Amino acid sequence: MVFINLLLSLFLLLGILIYCYVYPKKKLSLFRLIILFSLLPLWTLLRPGSYESGDLSLHIYRSISFFASLSEGNLIPKWSQELNMGFGYPIFIFAPPLTYYIVSFLHLLGFSFLVAMKMLLAASYILSGIIMFLWVKEEINEKTAFISSTLYLYTPYHLIDLNFRANPGEVILFALFPLSLLLVNKFRKNLTIKYFILLSLALGLMIIAHPVSLILFPVTFAYALILFFRTKNKKYLLLIFLSFILSLLLTTFYWLTELVESKFTLQIYLHSKVVFQDLADLIFSPYRYGLLFQGSHGELSFLLGYAHLVGLIFFVFFVFKKIIKKKETPVAFLFFLILVLYLFLILPISEPIWNLFPIIKNLQFSYRLLLPIALLTSFLAGLGISKVKNNKLVAIFLALAIFTTILNWGNRRNVPEQKDAYFKETLHLATMGGEGGVPGAPMWTDINYPWATSSAKTTLEIIKGRSEVQNKERTSTLHMYDVEVSEESLLKENTLYFPGWKVFANEKELAINPANTDYKGVITFSLDKGMYEVKVIFEDTKIREYSKKISFFAGILLILMLFNAFFQKIIDRN
Repeated sequence: MVFINLLLSLFLLLGILIYCYVYPKKKLSLFRLIILFSLLPLWTLLRPGSYESGDLSLHIYRSISFFASLSEGNLIPKWSQELNMGFGYPIFIFAPPLTYYIVSFLHLLGFSFLVAMKMLLAASYILSGIIMFLWVKEEINEKTAFISSTLYLYTPYHLIDLNFRANPGEVILFALFPLSLLLVNKFRKNLTIKYFILLSLALGLMIIAHPVSLILFPVTFAYALILFFRTKNKKYLLLIFLSFILSLLLTTFYWLTELVESKFTLQIYLHSKVVFQDLADLIFSPYRYGLLFQGSHGELSFLLGYAHLVGLIFFVFFVFKKIIKKKETPVAFLFFLILVLYLFLILPISEPIWNLFPIIKNLQFSYRLLLPIALLTSFLAGLGISKVKNNKLVAIFLALAIFTTILNWGNRRNVPEQKDAYFKETLHLATMGGEGGVPGAPMWTDINYPWATSSAKTTLEIIKGRSEVQNKERTSTLHMYDVEVSEESLLKENTLYFPGWKVFANEKELAINPANTDYKGVITFSLDKGMYEVKVIFEDTKIREYSKKISFFAGILLILMLFNAFFQKIIDRN
């Protein structure tokens, strides 16, 4: 793999030299160069089949189930029927849906789920470099933008998320986070509905991409405050605040339901502690002389980045030398303070602070703070290195920043036999095999191991009494049966219970006992002698219903604003 990485780098360098000095003898723009740089760590995604990673298979399984629910007409899927040995569970209430919507859309266009997921990872990585470049160029200048975006692309945590963990939600955030900063800056310069809408949408996409957005929003808002103090425009600050509110309203269908209904899961028991990183872990990797960010057994080393540390030293040095310009200082000083705070929160010493805010404990791992830290360090280090006047030294620094990460440009062992057919065939086994999203495990299941270990023989079982069952219809949210009861019977519908599931016999609602100690978490109910049409339906709870309505009306408001902006532009032209 290293040989191929070197060969590709050589081809890239050769191509740049030919372009600049042979044909067409033109200077290659820094913007195009950053796009070329972003391609180097992506080549392993072109290999056929899947690959060993932390989360790739997990998200493909969920995407398949999500698409199946969408195909049934559920525009906002909440329940996965196929996962957990067919017993299902409400993972889509708690898993941020943006990844699955994008993969489902690409699959609808004809791409396999696996290829769609790889496309999402690759596109997000490329866009992260492009958007970082555009934002820093807008904030500082093109030279700083080029250095910062290069560092951003080759931040260890960025490469770990892309190739080792394969966490699409976080990889998407690497692009959306600088986009929010870019739009905040654009909005300051041009207070139009267009930028208000774009900013609201970007913030909303961050929310439904990954819970890490919770620790990105403070950075974006603090940046907006700094820009406000530059202009003293109160209208700008008000509109920024309203865009944050609108983004929350647009995504109420996700975060409000998750927040309220998490009390019905085992999350409070299984996410009670945060895993912290030691300071030494952030500075040096113990694998392959510090150049590999993953051990032989899949252990990950969460580094700040060697080049980033060097760049930060240059930044501090030039601040003391007063070479950093005054107009650059407010944002740089703000980001440095936030960087120090987030670094503190990564360390075990910060545990009392995490305990004060239970909502952020759901992040589980303090290393997730490395996502905003990646942007902060890249910006500050880029600003520091940009003050070096010798461009050859800057080029050498960037070359080292890139090639000291070369061992991490590819993913783990390729598994060519794992394609869509494999994932669909093993879909019911996925949850037991590691897909299981603990935040979605209903509280009535076994706290030690909430997942089913074998498929049920039938979807509706007779536990006591005598009955005959005929299956009529089965979707993810509706299970219908004709049941003839000869003797009073206790029946078990092999679906995990969660608020929203209801059982009706001849249109009369029956009592459900999910706490039955013999069948923990599974729907059980009783029927007297007679003939019944039994419907087991997953309906929206009040909070789901209200949250969808709020998001719907916020979407209508957004559309009206778009129409208003469109017609206003036509009127202005005439």
